[in-house]
Amino acid sequence: MALVKVSTAYPEPCFIRHGERSSPLLFRYVFIISIFVIGIVPLVSCSWKKSGKGSGSPPAVYTRPASYIQTDRAVLNGILNPNGTAADAWFEYGTDPVLSAWAATPRQANRPVTTPLPYRASIRGFRPFATYYFRAVTSSRFGTQRGDILVFQTGEYYVAVGDSITLGEGGRNYESTLRDLLSKSKGFPNTVANWGLGGATSAAGARLISLTLSTVPLGKYFLVMYGTNDAQRPTPVPSGKGKRPGDPGYQGSYKDNLQKIISAILAAGKIPFLAKVPYSTRSSIDISSIREYNIVVDELVTANNITVTPPDFFTYFQEHPEEIADGIHPNNIGYESIANLWFNALRK
Repeated sequence: MALVKVSTAYPEPCFIRHGERSSPLLFRYVFIISIFVIGIVPLVSCSWKKSGKGSGSPPAVYTRPASYIQTDRAVLNGILNPNGTAADAWFEYGTDPVLSAWAATPRQANRPVTTPLPYRASIRGFRPFATYYFRAVTSSRFGTQRGDILVFQTGEYYVAVGDSITLGEGGRNYESTLRDLLSKSKGFPNTVANWGLGGATSAAGARLISLTLSTVPLGKYFLVMYGTNDAQRPTPVPSGKGKRPGDPGYQGSYKDNLQKIISAILAAGKIPFLAKVPYSTRSSIDISSIREYNIVVDELVTANNITVTPPDFFTYFQEHPEEIADGIHPNNIGYESIANLWFNALRK
């Protein structure tokens, strides 16, 4: 009698003799095992539901422009549509335009909905004055999707140093207006920090510049304007016009003091820009000294290869004395004028 072996999965083999009748239960068992052996239907459950494979739509993701950009930080934005399944979302960013290498933000888990969800990540520690690229990314059991790569530039940082005219006595100072003008023109944020000190002379500026540099490490450009207090009668500070280091009358002069400020800024890897000393209608200010100081400013710009032509606050306020609140300090309109003159000089 021929025998047909159908299974070895049990301790004792099961045999069916030809011509013998089998029970319905045994028949079903033999049928299922037989078709498994010949490969028609694998005996596995619908495990794709557990493993994450099968029919369904991957989540959609869109990169949105960065916001709240500053010198060292920004907020990255994206929009996620989970398409009905739970999905994680994050951002990839770096300085490579195609993001072949990147850093990633922590993953954010999102619920299985079918409507778009905005998400964001706030990041600190960007390098100042650098260009960054980023994209939104999402992943679910149906796959990973990456959005378009967008770009942003971290902001530039200006530091204004000087006396009470920089500080803003008599008005609201010029830094906020200059900040807005620069940001609009360049298309990315600009900071203009006010480090003016009432009563400061060029000698005080030379003493304080190292402290300012260490206190404001993000500063790249330094807007330097001293001289009004140097010109105080009866003993204005000698200008040092036409003199060089080592010449009689150079040491302690206005030129010596400004050169010390310039040298410290350059040694720190920063960029100095000079301004002409403003005109004054107050009798306690020696105008002839201010004229000489402004000649010195031109000499220093040439000697130090400074690329920005100094804004001429002397000529402007001489022609617009109504914008000087008390003979020394500009009024609000005068500070708007200072901001515009600095802006015109910086953008050339």
